[in-house]
Amino acid sequence: MDTQRAIAKVLQDFTSELLKVFSAAVIDAVGQVSMATRPEASLEPAAPRRGRPRKDAAPAFAAPKASRSTPAVVSELGERIVALLVASATPLAGRDIMANLALSEDEQGRFEYALGKLKKSGGVVQYGERGQARYGVGASRVKRGPGRPRKVPAADAATA
Repeated sequence: MDTQRAIAKVLQDFTSELLKVFSAAVIDAVGQVSMATRPEASLEPAAPRRGRPRKDAAPAFAAPKASRSTPAVVSELGERIVALLVASATPLAGRDIMANLALSEDEQGRFEYALGKLKKSGGVVQYGERGQARYGVGASRVKRGPGRPRKVPAADAATA
């Protein structure tokens, strides 16, 4: 029976030593993998924190400030829009006007503001709605047709 205990003790010592060697190898392999991916992880932005930022904290995203439109810039853009629409034989879509005037995506807000002012003043007429809208100069909107006849009040109908 002593031999069996001795064999069991040798096997137990062997397996514990083998487990230590495998554990060390796994820890080493995991360390190498994390070292290889760590520089990539540091380039990713940190998750946004919840709550209100500290007063002394730098802003998370500092976008370049867009220049404001002065009345002179808006009126000059409006004159360019009207000149283009006068020269055009057919009404143009907003994106076509922007392309012909070589306006960038950043100037879209300024363009829409100038176009809105022109529509309000009557210098430019809009044909259609939203995505299918076309813009022209001069003629007023086209009437749709006769429509339904007006209702005549009952008192007027009796006398008529």
